[in-house]
Amino acid sequence: MHYQILLTCGLEIGFFKTSFFDNLLFSTVDVIVLFVITLLLSFFRIRISFIITFLITLVFSFCNVLYSRFFGQYISISSFGQIENLYDNTVIQSMLSGFEYYDLYYPIALLFFLWLLIKKRNIELSFKKGFQSLGVFLGSIVLIVFLLHISYFLKAQGYKVLLTLNPLTHFNYLYPNWSTFHKGFFRTLVIDNFVVQNAKNTPLTKDQIRKIELEYQKSDQRYTNHLVNKNIENVIFILVESYLSETSDKVVNGKEITPFLNSLKRNSDVYYNGNMHPLVYLGESSDGQFTYMTGLLPLRSDITISRVNDCAPLGLPRILKQKRNIQHTQIIVPTSATTWKQNTMNEVYGIDTMFSKEEYFKDNNVLIDLSDDVIFSIASEKDKLIKSPFFSLILTMSMHQPYYRTVDSTFILKDDKLPEKYLNYLNSCHFFDSQIQKYFNHLKVQGLYDKSLIIITSDHEAHPKQLDMIGKISTKTPLYIINGNIDKAKAWTGDFNQLDVYTTLLDILGIDNEWKGLGHSLLNPNYKNSVTEKIKKLSDEIIYGKYFSKPFNKNEASTR
Repeated sequence: MHYQILLTCGLEIGFFKTSFFDNLLFSTVDVIVLFVITLLLSFFRIRISFIITFLITLVFSFCNVLYSRFFGQYISISSFGQIENLYDNTVIQSMLSGFEYYDLYYPIALLFFLWLLIKKRNIELSFKKGFQSLGVFLGSIVLIVFLLHISYFLKAQGYKVLLTLNPLTHFNYLYPNWSTFHKGFFRTLVIDNFVVQNAKNTPLTKDQIRKIELEYQKSDQRYTNHLVNKNIENVIFILVESYLSETSDKVVNGKEITPFLNSLKRNSDVYYNGNMHPLVYLGESSDGQFTYMTGLLPLRSDITISRVNDCAPLGLPRILKQKRNIQHTQIIVPTSATTWKQNTMNEVYGIDTMFSKEEYFKDNNVLIDLSDDVIFSIASEKDKLIKSPFFSLILTMSMHQPYYRTVDSTFILKDDKLPEKYLNYLNSCHFFDSQIQKYFNHLKVQGLYDKSLIIITSDHEAHPKQLDMIGKISTKTPLYIINGNIDKAKAWTGDFNQLDVYTTLLDILGIDNEWKGLGHSLLNPNYKNSVTEKIKKLSDEIIYGKYFSKPFNKNEASTR
């Protein structure tokens, strides 16, 4: 399990010379601790304890490997709070598509264990000898690892990893994969519950509050006195699933993948930058949405939305209500209302009305996620009913994994040099392109196009591994801003971060309240990278320390 995750996800801060030995030691500790617990619960029935320990470790290992291929990390405590996501058909299909041939190890190991169990059913297990053997085995590993650490320490090469022997030292919740790989599940679980969680829940000190406020009140990178487009009444935010910039201007066998979006890039009223670095972690799509809506970074060892319900950051829709006189806010989602706690997060962001798949589409009485044609059809329908000024957030789905099928049967791509999954992904991109073109035509017919600031961007990247394109494509994602009255010759066109979108939108709309997010405005030609270790720490403190807290009040946006 650990080495599958190592190959799939990697470790955040690299590999030390003693990493494998640390992993061996604390993996052994994990199994022994579990065995002792089952032994106590089974009243010292050794055979039953062995069976339960084996089955738990086998299932847990398999679940972690499968989970890591979809979310890029070990299963965390906060992930159990999102168990309702497993009822989502697309999530299930995506996780199942992650199976590899070497996963047959799990059923083979189970069959081999059952064979041994039957073959050796008459062998009596001695309680005393069993514990003596475990003690000798664990003691030998501890001694080897300790000597290795001492050896590297004396050579001044491994002094940092010497500290990993102390369960309370060098633990960093910012690096959950590294920590779990080196410290094992039991030690990480204990520390996370009884040590780190207490630190996370500690109220902010006056000094922390002062540093937070000194940072976000800096305006040199966050506000540019931009000339606001006076025609703008509405804000329409289109959040596209797994959209890569590298599909722009791409042609396969003479077929343009995204002809409409390519034409937008050439439009003088459109700001385009394809150099955005996604910043999502355990929460995947929910992390991207959180950053766009709040101007904060997602957490790295917790699923962010599990921590912010009582934190109440200043959501973009809420600020638009207070500063731009937006009267109506809505969201259209292709999934269930409870997927990624969307129904709860709407209140946090300041979104009043949600339309989800429960209200719309069934196939043989089974709810299925809404495809992009249905999503934009719903958006067109709701746009006719909602009164200006309004905010509308539209989430798409058709470019979501798995990529073993085509979405648009009328647009067939063939290229022997490109993997089938990647061609299927490009097929999905073309389908999205055709559907957003229809939606834009609707906006123009309804007279909403010129009155709306329109944003098109991605929740996160499409993972190259899932496209069979590792090392062959960039993971940068695009940003389109339409009707922003942006001078493209002066705006920033280089690399930037998801964190910057929130700040940039407030700048475009001339909203100069103190809280502008922790990002930097892309309207500044002297843009500087916004994501530093300092900003990561401040963002975590704002969330864990509940800097913004309920109840919401009418002066909140102006005072913070």
